[in-house]
Amino acid sequence: MELRVFAAEKKIKRLQELSGDKSFSSFVVRILRKEAEKIVAPLGQHLKANRLRLL
Repeated sequence: MELRVFAAEKKIKRLQELSGDKSFSSFVVRILRKEAEKIVAPLGQHLKANRLRLL
């Protein structure tokens, strides 16, 4: 994956350095995965509740 960091996004690059991630792409993937899990978790709970109602 190739990511380009523009001047306005240099703060993000600095966060990557402070986080200890070895590469910018691993930092971005880690953050995206964490945020995606926050979005998907409630949906999974909703689906699980609906399944239990059908039983």
